[in-house]
Amino acid sequence: MKDSKPSFILYVVASILSIAGRVQGYEILELLFKPMVVPAIYYFYLQTKTRRTSWVFSAVLISFFLGDMIMLLDTDAGLYGVMIAGMVGHLLLINLALSDRSALKFNLFNLTFLAILLFLPSYILYTLLHLSVDSISEHYFFFLSYGVILIFFVGVAVIQYLSHGDAPSLYLCTAALALLTSDLLYSISRFIMEMELLVNINLAAQFMAYYFMVRYYNSRPFELKLRKG
Repeated sequence: MKDSKPSFILYVVASILSIAGRVQGYEILELLFKPMVVPAIYYFYLQTKTRRTSWVFSAVLISFFLGDMIMLLDTDAGLYGVMIAGMVGHLLLINLALSDRSALKFNLFNLTFLAILLFLPSYILYTLLHLSVDSISEHYFFFLSYGVILIFFVGVAVIQYLSHGDAPSLYLCTAALALLTSDLLYSISRFIMEMELLVNINLAAQFMAYYFMVRYYNSRPFELKLRKG
């Protein structure tokens, strides 16, 4: 394993300066440092991995990187590109999560806890889909598909953690909840109640999710690493 400190420091610095640029209104900071975040965390992944490079996991980070770059354009048309990239990333993460374990525990407590946890994002999705917003009304099933995939991903991650309670499932659950928080805050700010603070927190949660994705993938059971690659 190579020294991963430089790549981790670059990831942290790029994340902080990108968020600072958004908070302070210095667009040049965000334009310069946001494109560095995913490459830095990917380099961190390459330095900390204990097996051959996974093209599936690489595709996950590439998907979110493309979404970040499209988001920099800050246009209504760009929103759909961001959502497509996000859906691809979420589906790939679902595939990785479901390939890990077969013994999931669907007992009454787990299902009740999951239902309570997912009630809020499901309600917000329902509210968004019934807003009088042209872009949502015209692409109803597109927004519905994105929301269902994201909520399903969170459900898979939470069930993994409730079933096993180990480090990999904790990292996966943290990443999923961070992505959910990021998208919820962005959606609330864009379509319901415009607040710059929500967008800033959205960016921080999104960057945090990338780190926990890497921690999740690198901490999966060794025998699965050899088989799945």
